[in-house]
Amino acid sequence: MSTNPELDLAYQFVSQTDRHVFLTGKAGTGKTTFLHRIRREVLKRMVVVAPTGVAAINAKGVTIHSQFQLPFGVLTPDRLQADLRTHRLSRQKADVLRSLDLLVIDEISMVRVDVLDAISAVLRKYRRSERPFGGVQLLMIGDLHQLPPVVRDNEWNQLRDDYQTAYFFGSKALAEAGVRTIQLQHIYRQSDADFIDLLNQVRNDRLDAASLQQLNSRYRGPEFQPPASEDYITLSSHNRTADQINARQLATLTTPLHTFAATISGKFPESMYPNEETLSFRVGAQVMFNKNDTAEKLYYNGKIGRITKIEGQEIEVSCPGEDPIPVLPVAWENRTYELDKVTKEVNDEVIGTFEQHPLRLAWAITIHKSQGLTFERVIIDAAAAFAHGQVYVALSRCKTFEGIVLRSRIGDSSVRTDRVVQDYSSRADDEAPTPDDLRSDQREFQLNCLRELFDFREADRQLGWLERVLFEHESAVQGDALAEARAIRSDLDQRVGKLGTGFLRQLTAYAKQDTLPADHPELSERLRNASAHFQEPLEAVCTRLAALPFMSDNRKVFDSITERLREAALTCFIKLRTFAVLGEGFHPDTYLRARADATIEFEQRAKSSSGKKTSSTAGASSHPILYQELAKWRTKTAEDQGIAAYRILHNAVLLRLADTLPRDAAAILQVEGFGEKSREAYGDELLVLIEKYCDADRVTVSTSGTKQQSLDAFRRGLTVAEVATQRGYTEGTIYNHLAHWVKTGELAVEELIAPDRLEVITSYLTDREIEGYKEVFEHFDKAYSYEEIRLAAASLPPNKKEATSCLPITPKNQMKTSSCTK
Repeated sequence: MSTNPELDLAYQFVSQTDRHVFLTGKAGTGKTTFLHRIRREVLKRMVVVAPTGVAAINAKGVTIHSQFQLPFGVLTPDRLQADLRTHRLSRQKADVLRSLDLLVIDEISMVRVDVLDAISAVLRKYRRSERPFGGVQLLMIGDLHQLPPVVRDNEWNQLRDDYQTAYFFGSKALAEAGVRTIQLQHIYRQSDADFIDLLNQVRNDRLDAASLQQLNSRYRGPEFQPPASEDYITLSSHNRTADQINARQLATLTTPLHTFAATISGKFPESMYPNEETLSFRVGAQVMFNKNDTAEKLYYNGKIGRITKIEGQEIEVSCPGEDPIPVLPVAWENRTYELDKVTKEVNDEVIGTFEQHPLRLAWAITIHKSQGLTFERVIIDAAAAFAHGQVYVALSRCKTFEGIVLRSRIGDSSVRTDRVVQDYSSRADDEAPTPDDLRSDQREFQLNCLRELFDFREADRQLGWLERVLFEHESAVQGDALAEARAIRSDLDQRVGKLGTGFLRQLTAYAKQDTLPADHPELSERLRNASAHFQEPLEAVCTRLAALPFMSDNRKVFDSITERLREAALTCFIKLRTFAVLGEGFHPDTYLRARADATIEFEQRAKSSSGKKTSSTAGASSHPILYQELAKWRTKTAEDQGIAAYRILHNAVLLRLADTLPRDAAAILQVEGFGEKSREAYGDELLVLIEKYCDADRVTVSTSGTKQQSLDAFRRGLTVAEVATQRGYTEGTIYNHLAHWVKTGELAVEELIAPDRLEVITSYLTDREIEGYKEVFEHFDKAYSYEEIRLAAASLPPNKKEATSCLPITPKNQMKTSSCTK
């Protein structure tokens, strides 16, 4: 159990409110330990990100740019809005963002202001929320007095018109949302009160002459050489200086050089490598561990020792007063986040590994890379410090004042603290949150959840937009969607909207009470009753929206209506799922979980049902089953010909065919929009589909004896071709008429097919289930016509007839590839 009051308060803000939190504090105050606790104990679904690859690996997270797919460069508001229009995330990343409760940003001091606003914009887009950061809570961890964001002059020239500072706290989204800044006071790294006071003066740029003199008492000059028995590490402001020191010291050793290459698997970009890809060591080299030993706790990140033996892949490192440590290659993991489609939990998955010895040469290291590390003895070469806070970072790495050696004197110009940071920190100190602030945020968080739940204005607005787009394009839409949408909207308002408004008015009374909403017995009982009352009408609304009957051949109109329908349906579905969990009692965590789960479930349902819009719009026809068959035929024909479906026949024509049920060539030409060209191209196929539908006893219609007339003419001795000419039909239609009589037993199939040919076909059909006549046609290498195959199938018992009911019989079908519609 923690005894640190600031850490405990921060934990409660993160776990029990939705308030954004900036956790900051001096070096060594336990910020990293707090992140581990949040990961371990907080139930919210979270993602951890960091501004650099190495920081992300150390935090066991991912980089900001990777998670949010942000473009590189300065993201001014104008550029951001333009990029968002084409911004696309993978399904996996989008699902993670939609389900998110908490976003942890480590090393926030290095995050540039426009990047934080870009994060907010992406979350708003994919979570369909206008709230800052899409309603996701932020936990930002870092120290502004350490390393600042890298902002070049040309970048600041682009930002200065929109922002007052490049630091993250200048974010417009963060200002809109508000943030609680909690400053950690207790320092775990140093225990000397005088040293801690000196570090605070450096951190806050308040060094007086006496303190500066005290600090420079550790100056030993550039010629200082540490005793061989003491492991010092030099902290330099530049990479080049550190590399030169390490190379020079390694070259002084006469022992054999050993080289170790990293093993990289999966996805692990070079920018995220946590160590050198190739390491070169000699026995006697001073090295530093750059990873924690989580298994046996033999070493930690920043521990220094010397190599005493190298055998194969094993390196032995000795540290003063300890047994030698055997060191073998270890793996760093590159992770990504994905949503478990069953549990709806956000899980981090390892997608790549970098395997190398957790060591690096340690005669020198840059101040930047030393951030977060702790050393016993350091040599500080900060004369060329170029960034605010670098001197503070270097000094605060050491456990004791006596462990510091200055290679160059510290002057007033070297101790630089950004005045913007200083002003922000001073305000944060003055506005430090209290337990009363915590309770206020807890209450507001719970009330906001309930206000959102019982507020149906967004659902009404979405249904209103759907109604409007249907009205504006009424002439291009078939079906009763407009009337149904109006009815759904009215029912939603009458059955739940007005009740929700009434409940919101009553909620103001509970807001004034000291008891938190989740702990209020009377309110809890009312909420459980509301769960049962609201679910039934919301279920009805969701069902009706899923079956809304509309069709349009205008692709833009169809897409516009589909998008509006989708938004309205999603809003109502979220309401349904969140009211459902009220039956078990109200708790904000449960509410957030249900809301996120509903969004993911809806997306998955939409994905699984994509392309099936036809079946849900068939209600616009008086014979919906026939309409579905006609629509399937049109889709297949369009795919075969490689053209748009409306170029075959318009939806309106399909509806008229399904409504009027034409049974012959003359009748089909009477259907509005169905001309002679359509009859020649598709008439026979459509008539067969209509006849099949009617013959299945789904509908009783008069055929005016048309099949009987074809049978009578055939029995008078006319050939099929002669019957077709006399009656004005195609031969395919006449064969279909005669197949009907073969099926009923009125006509012997042998009158149309030679017995030997009939036996071959029926034997094949009887021995197996077939998917279509094309299969039979090709099996016999086109030796038997489609007419013969269909007539043979008509002569089989009913179960075989059903299995083989397929294309109409017409010579032109012999060149088609259409498959059975059954």
